[in-house]
Amino acid sequence: MSDKADLASVVTDAVRRCAKLLQPGDEVPPDQPLLELGLDSLGLVELIVLLEEELDIQIPDEQLTPEVFDSVSSIVSAVESFVERDI
Repeated sequence: MSDKADLASVVTDAVRRCAKLLQPGDEVPPDQPLLELGLDSLGLVELIVLLEEELDIQIPDEQLTPEVFDSVSSIVSAVESFVERDI
């Protein structure tokens, strides 16, 4: 992943695909709670799997928390922190 903007784009696209209330092309504010976008528990599992596949990562169990998966920006911050730790 080349930079934070690319990572945010991948996460935003994944959220768009998994959140029930979003249509293709809908704006996804980076700090909006994903629950407000229609992301339910099944959508969350789909999002985790999709992110792991798209980013070729394994999200550590300790990162699978409501705080991490609250918004696009919280996911981006968490992914950056554990990717940097593994470099």
